[in-house]
Amino acid sequence: MEFMRKAAAGWVAKVFIAMLVASFAIWGINDIFRGYGSNDVVTVGDTTISAEAFQRILNLEMTFAGRDAGHQIGMEEARQLGIPGRVVGRVITEATLDEAARRMSLGVTDKEVARQIAEDPNFKGPTGGFDRNFFRQLLRQNGYSEDVYIEEQRATALRRQIASGLAGGFRAPEAMLELYYRYENETRTVDYVILTAANAGDIAEPDDTVLGTYYESRKAAFRAPEYRKFSYMTLEPQNIAKPGEVTDAEARQRYDSQQGKFSTPERRQVLQLLFKDKAEAEAAVAEIAAGKTFDDLLAARNLKDADVDLGLVVREKLIDPAVAEAAFGLAENTPSGVVEGRFGPVVVLVRKIEPASVQAFEEVAAGIKADIALSRAEAEVLDLHDAIEDARASGSTFAEIAEKFSLPLVTVEAVSRNGDRPDGTAIDDLPEKDALVNNVFESDKGVENDPIQVGATGFLWYDVVDVTPARDRELAEVRDKIAAAWRDDEVRRRLREKGTDWVKKIEAGTTLADLAAEAGLTVAVSEPFTRLETKAPLTANAADAAFGGPKGLAATTTGENGVDEIVMVVASAGLQAFFKESAVNKRVGEQLDRLFADGLLEQYVGGLQTRYGVHLNERLLTQIVGTGR
Repeated sequence: MEFMRKAAAGWVAKVFIAMLVASFAIWGINDIFRGYGSNDVVTVGDTTISAEAFQRILNLEMTFAGRDAGHQIGMEEARQLGIPGRVVGRVITEATLDEAARRMSLGVTDKEVARQIAEDPNFKGPTGGFDRNFFRQLLRQNGYSEDVYIEEQRATALRRQIASGLAGGFRAPEAMLELYYRYENETRTVDYVILTAANAGDIAEPDDTVLGTYYESRKAAFRAPEYRKFSYMTLEPQNIAKPGEVTDAEARQRYDSQQGKFSTPERRQVLQLLFKDKAEAEAAVAEIAAGKTFDDLLAARNLKDADVDLGLVVREKLIDPAVAEAAFGLAENTPSGVVEGRFGPVVVLVRKIEPASVQAFEEVAAGIKADIALSRAEAEVLDLHDAIEDARASGSTFAEIAEKFSLPLVTVEAVSRNGDRPDGTAIDDLPEKDALVNNVFESDKGVENDPIQVGATGFLWYDVVDVTPARDRELAEVRDKIAAAWRDDEVRRRLREKGTDWVKKIEAGTTLADLAAEAGLTVAVSEPFTRLETKAPLTANAADAAFGGPKGLAATTTGENGVDEIVMVVASAGLQAFFKESAVNKRVGEQLDRLFADGLLEQYVGGLQTRYGVHLNERLLTQIVGTGR
């Protein structure tokens, strides 16, 4: 189980999951999951998806989402993210296409399936071809048999046949492509003024009656979340390692057996000057004998050290044995004679020598003992895990277990689902924080929970001690926050009214410059922007407003802080000519083609589902995912 857990967390598993998602071009799981009777979650015609198959797909989606989120995702969080619902839609679509393929007697040969798998770049080995051992390794690490994966690829190929026949050659109309181009690339510039809180006038402090009325209509926004008190204890090798019990003799034996770990080999900075033939090399050596230096030879050839430097290397890193032999036999800054190198005659020079060194046993003894103790502790963790589980089963309390096994017991007085304290600060020192907090909120008082994996070899047990339900706060608890929110809303209201009034005056003939001057403000001019891209302080809402009409349009919208108001006038509108064959428009055209093809396929699948009939086993689905999807 430990091996499988590690494999699922590694990069290989990520590649495999990405490969599976990519390979399910027409939604991916196949009709091998049939014939499970009352254990079927989905039935479309005569095609079924079993509970086992559904659970497998759901687990894969949760794993993938967990890796994106950076923490393990439990079922409650999966429901909040809508994962079970998406999986239900996916398997219904897959079953529908599988049923269509069966009724149309579509097929694909073993040879074709084998060809597609062999040509999959995800299974290529070091030589660039299909690597069967690597293929099997990926399947094994992700719990797939070869037969199951092959049948999945066969089903995917059948679905592609249907999709290609329906919409494989579809092309979006050129008129639509041009409209899309205009939408994305048309530009505007605006003259604008930003009205801030300073332009809202004096705002008197609200009394309790005003704040009370304001708070009553917004209680949900200031509601105290549910908090949970829990205790946890961790079992990790470093918690139980005892370096003091490792003898000097044991440490010395490890030191002697791992000499390479405590020694640094000699390194030399090697320069290699290559010549076209032996005669030229011998002439260069003769020049050195007559008084020239290696640097003179470089200068005569317009070369610098960097052009001939092989780096500061150990002997084994030099790929040419002859050069290595010469370089590691030279004194520092003494050129060699002619060396018959692998790529031609060379002259070698050593610029710098770093002698080999060995750390004395006394310098590293403490670290060696710590490593030995940690290795022994790793072997003991599983035994202690079982002993702790036995103690829990016998009714021992967390405190008793922690004392018996000398484990640190920590109690967290209150934590929200977001991992915060009641004062709003984050609790950052929890081990496996995301998984721990999620599991605490999926558990309850008095429930015995499975331990959480910590690192590669550790475990964490937790126990929910108390639950403080979510509640409406009293006004006195949040009066300052309510007052600040009321003030922001009042500023926002006044600035919106002023902005609307300015727009009316501009439409009546007053210029924005005149209004700005009257308020002691300056008109700014924006850079050109599109509907989809603006630069601060203009916002996406400002872009929407600016594209609401032609040059001269006056509009107002909220600023980037959600309080300020931007009053603007469209100063210019522009668009470059449309060329269908441009690289950008070709890419957009391909995207629209796929979008339309997906739409056609969606309509087709919907029609098939009406014809075949779709049955969803709600009772069984609830058992798998809990209440709600």
